[in-house]
Amino acid sequence: IYARVSTREQKEHGYSVPGQIRQLNKFAESQNWTVVGEYVDAGVSAKDMNRPELQRMLKDVEEGLIDVILVKALDRLTRSVLDLYKILEYLEKYDCKFKSATEIYDTTTAVGRMFITIVSAISQWERENFAERVAFGFVEKAESGRYPRGSAPYGFYSENSKLRIKEEESKIVRLIFEKYIEG
Repeated sequence: IYARVSTREQKEHGYSVPGQIRQLNKFAESQNWTVVGEYVDAGVSAKDMNRPELQRMLKDVEEGLIDVILVKALDRLTRSVLDLYKILEYLEKYDCKFKSATEIYDTTTAVGRMFITIVSAISQWERENFAERVAFGFVEKAESGRYPRGSAPYGFYSENSKLRIKEEESKIVRLIFEKYIEG
């Protein structure tokens, strides 16, 4: 079982790791499958494959410990078309299958491969589109003189979304910059 949630998805879509695990265990039981491991990347984006539990799971696939990877939905595994193909190729190499509990994919046919590619492309677009909107919002806030992030950086405090200098900490910040300039 592989489960993943980014903090944004959990907040906006109500995904939860315990919910995914519960649903996937029930699905595995309905298929008479034995769950040999739960791999959870909580609070991690699926924009790339740099996820500790994904890497651990792929290593276990290579060692022959897993014959099916089960996810709630494709976007739990990846939000990158390129990574999807890398993962599917890797699984094929080690005779491991991929199964989504809520979606039907058949990667043995041209139509099935096209369908999974389209779904993956939409997922990748959704992630990239969200990132663009967030970046635009940060720029808009900064250009209007407001601080675009949550907590203020060291040496400042936020008041009405504007940064104000903390005098006691600003001395240390100035010293850091002076020491940097001095080499």
